[in-house]
Amino acid sequence: DGIRDVAVTGVQTCALPILDAIEFLSYPFVRAIKGNHEIMFLDLFDGQTLNTKLLSEYQSQQGLFTWVKEATLAELQKLRNAILQLPTAREVQTSRGLVGFVHADVPQGWSWEEFKNSVLEHNKPLLNYAVWNRTRVENSIDTGVKGVGRLFVGHTVVKSVHKLGNVYYMDTGSTFRELYPNEDLKLTMANIVTATQAFSAP
Repeated sequence: DGIRDVAVTGVQTCALPILDAIEFLSYPFVRAIKGNHEIMFLDLFDGQTLNTKLLSEYQSQQGLFTWVKEATLAELQKLRNAILQLPTAREVQTSRGLVGFVHADVPQGWSWEEFKNSVLEHNKPLLNYAVWNRTRVENSIDTGVKGVGRLFVGHTVVKSVHKLGNVYYMDTGSTFRELYPNEDLKLTMANIVTATQAFSAP
């Protein structure tokens, strides 16, 4: 059960071959959360049908979801159902205290408890903030998040694990390696209970 103490970022479910993504999410040792691309994928559906106009916009303007054309509607629905089961945030009790996970961020000044309660209430602006916002990292705000020992996030690509207060930015860009082959982009795995100084070691 020690595998629960490892955090991985840079793996987007929608960047994997569709059947592999569905299988990946079903593994008992995988504890995934929704990110912005998962939300965008869910937005492609009008009930049981695919919004082809929005899909075309995503593909032509952002180069996203080009793999959809290789999947059947039944496969896409299976992936949609798997993603719908994912939470926006997770937490794990560890020997270093409570550790939280969210894709992008928790609003400045909010405690972890306040954030969790708003997530559970399906507060739409808050849910968008949780998967899209970059205010903390773009402004180097190091006040952290009260009520949680450590918070691990992705979304914003950094060269190496970047710490602001008790918030750790872990997305080192592995998803974009094919797009930018000359960049030093990699997959990051971290023991979430390791000594703090290890995160900033060369």
